[in-house]
Amino acid sequence: MAKLPIAQVAESVPFDNDTNGYVSEDVQAAIEETKEEAGAARMAVNFGYDGNASANTWLQTFKGVSSRNSPFVVAEEGTLTSLSVSFRNNSTVEFTVYINNSATSNILTVTSNNRGFVSGLSQSLAVGDEISVRMTSGSSRDTSFWIKIKTSS
Repeated sequence: MAKLPIAQVAESVPFDNDTNGYVSEDVQAAIEETKEEAGAARMAVNFGYDGNASANTWLQTFKGVSSRNSPFVVAEEGTLTSLSVSFRNNSTVEFTVYINNSATSNILTVTSNNRGFVSGLSQSLAVGDEISVRMTSGSSRDTSFWIKIKTSS
């Protein structure tokens, strides 16, 4: 009778994380990491400005309403993970994200010719936090600014 080969245990099998964004270095940990990510929801929130905007302009949340006066309200605990922006003209523009009327210290200074992004952020958000976005320098036309949020459920 032939012997069956001994099966490897997933935690003893190496996992190459060089190109996929995983932290895990073995197959079992990668499975657990995938499970954790699969349970998380993701959402994107858009702030914008139609037409020409200049320094100190608050981007808008809906139909021309300033995000300073009508911020996005966080409904579920989560993490702000990335930001992206695009606009019509070629100029250098700086945007600042505000949480509860305070400028964030680790979020964003986008300088680009007409688009840019920041990824790998881990800004914690609590239920009821208010998010707004302001162009702090430069000028842009027809701006679309996205924040990405990962929630725990």
